Amino acid sequence: MRALVLSGGGSKGAFTAGVVRYMLREMQFDLAVGTSTGALVTGPALLNDADYCANIYSSVQDEDIFQNSLIGKVAGVVDEFVDFVSGPVGANLNPLLGLLEDYYLRGRKLDELLESGKEMIVSAVNVRTGCVQFISSRQIENNEFGDQVISRETFISAVVASCSEPFFVEPVRIFEREKNHPNRNDLFYDGGVKEFLPIEKAVMSGATEIWAVSTHPLQPAITKWGGRTDPDDVSFFDALQWTIGALLDEIARGDRFRAEVYYTWTKVRKLIENHAPELLDDEPVKDFLDGMTLPELHMIYPAEHLATSLKFEPAVMWEYELMGERRAEFMISNGLTTSLLYG
Repeated sequence: MRALVLSGGGSKGAFTAGVVRYMLREMQFDLAVGTSTGALVTGPALLNDADYCANIYSSVQDEDIFQNSLIGKVAGVVDEFVDFVSGPVGANLNPLLGLLEDYYLRGRKLDELLESGKEMIVSAVNVRTGCVQFISSRQIENNEFGDQVISRETFISAVVASCSEPFFVEPVRIFEREKNHPNRNDLFYDGGVKEFLPIEKAVMSGATEIWAVSTHPLQPAITKWGGRTDPDDVSFFDALQWTIGALLDEIARGDRFRAEVYYTWTKVRKLIENHAPELLDDEPVKDFLDGMTLPELHMIYPAEHLATSLKFEPAVMWEYELMGERRAEFMISNGLTTSLLYG
């Protein structure tokens, strides 16, 4: 089973959309797991909807995503302040919810996805428990897998919740429509708070081949300030943006470390099979190796850091999409999706 795993990253999801648009020319996916902005691309990717992937970011602006921003309320009074801030504060994602309902419900794309037998999984963090919760399209009106049955509308709410970054966006009550759901009254935030690149979920779901797309490169970000900056020149928003970026880097590092373990183990197993097959005749060794069989892992990521932002500017996102498409072509064509993963 081939799985697609997509990371968070706000408007940097345009890079992901470009990568996926290229990959759909060469492969299809049975499972897609997405966090935050990655959750927006999972459905179109499973449906091989390359045209939608091409337009999902470059055709929207802030007002198509956010509503009732705290800063928006003072926009008429302090326009300069609004321009200074990157992203909304205290906004809700009702416009985004409307876009998703148009695509999945009124456009019947969710029915198409369910009929295909493919699985879409999104992540969100439960504010009450602090734990990551994964919501699957297979839970929709179906308890075959032992999960709580949910409605189509609830699943769309889960996608929105996966995109709800703390402080900037209000939390979402995903399961409020489900009268008997144990998490009916719980609030949820962006899945990227705890898991930026949910590779493990794809592994646990039985994937045999994983293609992971990260909006973060492998090296830490170098900020434009901090080297020779006077402390008095560091604004609240500079510090906040840096803190969020540092936390995302650390979360992404942890996710990539687990991916490295999977990747390294797969290489070890192949080395044994190719150069010391006699070891597989030893029952304890064979049982151990069989119990640790892990999927083939591929990873695509940008060559340099993309600006972190919750501002959706079509021109910038179109550039990110083209960057993602070219990066995917370069890495796949040159066989770099595994050989340069951690080397």
